[in-house]
Amino acid sequence: MSEASWRSDLDAHKGSRTLLVASAGSEAHIVRECPPGSCNVGELQVERLTLEAPPNQILLTGSGRWLTYRLGSQIISRDLDAADSHAANVIGGPGAVDQLIGALRGGDWIIYRSWGGLGMPGENDDEDGESTPPARESELWAWYAGELPPEQSERPHFRIGGDLKLSVAAIGYRHIVARRLLDGEREELYLVRIAGAKQTDFAVGDRANGEPVLLAQRDQSFSRVVLTDGPSPAQRGELDTWPELPTDVEVVATVGDPGKSRADLSTLVFDVARAEVLSEFPGAVYTSRVPLDNVAGLDPVSPNRRLLSYVTRRGSLAIHDLELHSECTLRSSGAGVEHAVSGFSRAGSLYFEAVSSGRDDDARSHDRVQVLDLDLGTLETLGEGFPNDARLKAVPSERYVDEDGYEHPWAVIVNDKNYYAVSEGDYSNERLYETASFLPRSDETLWVVEGREDVDDGNSNPHRLELHRVQPFGGANGLDFDGEADPVQNMRDPEPFDLGFPNSSKVCVSVSQSRSWTTPWAHSCSTSDRPTLFVKNGVPA
Repeated sequence: MSEASWRSDLDAHKGSRTLLVASAGSEAHIVRECPPGSCNVGELQVERLTLEAPPNQILLTGSGRWLTYRLGSQIISRDLDAADSHAANVIGGPGAVDQLIGALRGGDWIIYRSWGGLGMPGENDDEDGESTPPARESELWAWYAGELPPEQSERPHFRIGGDLKLSVAAIGYRHIVARRLLDGEREELYLVRIAGAKQTDFAVGDRANGEPVLLAQRDQSFSRVVLTDGPSPAQRGELDTWPELPTDVEVVATVGDPGKSRADLSTLVFDVARAEVLSEFPGAVYTSRVPLDNVAGLDPVSPNRRLLSYVTRRGSLAIHDLELHSECTLRSSGAGVEHAVSGFSRAGSLYFEAVSSGRDDDARSHDRVQVLDLDLGTLETLGEGFPNDARLKAVPSERYVDEDGYEHPWAVIVNDKNYYAVSEGDYSNERLYETASFLPRSDETLWVVEGREDVDDGNSNPHRLELHRVQPFGGANGLDFDGEADPVQNMRDPEPFDLGFPNSSKVCVSVSQSRSWTTPWAHSCSTSDRPTLFVKNGVPA
């Protein structure tokens, strides 16, 4: 089976229809994609579920089927695909569950942190319900929240890392990668198996689930860590406990922060099954200006899982071949221009920032976002003439195809905390959003989770959570964008999903990785002084 073929198979089996769950107080709003033909002109439908109490955190599993949430230091899981999700409670997790970290991709394993099980549930919670760690080492745990076979009653769970104090840096389909801070910026990097494939991951070595394997120790911190994926056991013709779940193939880790200094940057590639170094080269995987994060929709690895995008120490744009372990420069730095954030869309377009290396305002005005088609060799500039501090914020999975069949790349960029959509040619100066996060879809549009504060001071629910799409339209004369495009409700005149809430209400949001291509991290809920905190994403602190 070709790489392109198994990626297509993965796209076709995306599991649950749940896109997002938002809780306000003790009421959870489950936003699902409609089955074809069931919502008139609407695209989404909303169901409501009453929880036992306002949760401290919520987290959809990677499959999108199970909603897990933390009440104090207890974890509860509900099967959203059950006939009666109100009754489908599973209470579990050994010890105190003090922080949900994230879920493995595609499946139903979750990772959480316990502060050693000290105290009664809620004893260490502050006024906003967040757990405060006691003065001792924390523990990482893995817990299986999914469906069990009839003959099994106890849910698989185990502690991760023993006495090592670890922080999760990357989540794959069957493994996590964790960091251990030593002193200063010195760090160790560990690979931890959670749900290994029987004939792939257990063929080499005898390490147990949850046992950390040291990959590297460096004098600088790891700024980017990636787990690449490969065909599932079913696609390989192998038997497995989770036959449809893809395997993890390589760990890619960049040492040093390209946002600070490029002088000593290096990137390592490890084989997951053997936990061995395959290659090391100078330069950095640079998918976001925030360490350990990715611009929404941007993947450092090409869709065929062979090419790795990176930036050299001199600021050139380059690719590393993960099969041949060789490098190739695509665009050299020079004439005052260097390259920064870069990565592939799901369709294979290579997006990157071309940044002036000058220091004066006039030189910096030439910063721009560009798109390279490696197959055709074409280069396009997005939003020509946009202000100098524009930065990539989100890219769609596919290019927009107009009625004449022409393809148009586009992206969302951010300038001074304001978001704009740009395509080839001049940019539109119409601001789309001020506080938002973006979710890649499988087409040329993006989901947008928008937070709005103090919409109406006279309203008892002055703050808003809104879900809609950015939709390009137009053609030969350039694209325009509808920033509130949306049939999302099951009604004759669709409106965006809109949740109003007061200052006193804690709002939590979790997005399903099965319906949008994003890492299933657990995020913070809103607080009284930060009512739109739920839009913040990335690796939990």
